[in-house]
Amino acid sequence: MTRPIQLSLRTAALAALLAALARPAAAGIARFTAFGPPNGQVFAAASLPDRPGSLLLSTELGGLFRSADGGRSWAWSSLGLGGDTLQAIAPDPSRAAILYGASFGAFYRSDDLGQSWQAVATGQRFGREVEVSLTAAPGRKGQPMTLYLAAGQQLFVSHDLGTTWPASRTEGFGVAFRAVAFDPGHPQTAYAAAAGDGGGLLRSTDTGYTWTHIGPALFSQGLTGFAFVPTDPAVLLASA
Repeated sequence: MTRPIQLSLRTAALAALLAALARPAAAGIARFTAFGPPNGQVFAAASLPDRPGSLLLSTELGGLFRSADGGRSWAWSSLGLGGDTLQAIAPDPSRAAILYGASFGAFYRSDDLGQSWQAVATGQRFGREVEVSLTAAPGRKGQPMTLYLAAGQQLFVSHDLGTTWPASRTEGFGVAFRAVAFDPGHPQTAYAAAAGDGGGLLRSTDTGYTWTHIGPALFSQGLTGFAFVPTDPAVLLASA
């Protein structure tokens, strides 16, 4: 039985928090400090599980960079990418040293915390000039993990560690997929955020093979992202 997802009150609170953070900082108070390699737009960022202060940034001009000290220093980390630019990065949910990355046309894997990469699947058509989101969900005991890749109007799902990427059955939704989150207590269940008319929240209970639209109506223009609360996995925070 699927657990109810609490959205309305917490979503309103999240929206209020984001609105407050978006206000100009008071005089003399810096809310954010610029850091990182000065190499144009950042396409993807990820923190490494169980390694506080370890970060990865995929940049427009310089490629991929890695920091082990919370961003105070950075090292080039694009070995194996061959000039390709990662649009999304996700850690393996059960193996801390392994990371996955996706460009518009290829899928990569790193076995050494992002220091080097090897191509797993090339010649892909994940889209061009679209927002890409990558999520790795653990499998049940004895079953492989599931990889979800949201890219524009396509939602791709891989059940073989990224070797093949068939488009999921999302015909008829006509929306732009922005993000995917899996239920920590039931990893075979995943939720997809979709933007645009007819968007909102989609749910799959079969590791991404099929999806159903479950609303809610208050997100008539769609969702842009969400995440489960680590300390309370029954709660899903959403942004619209």
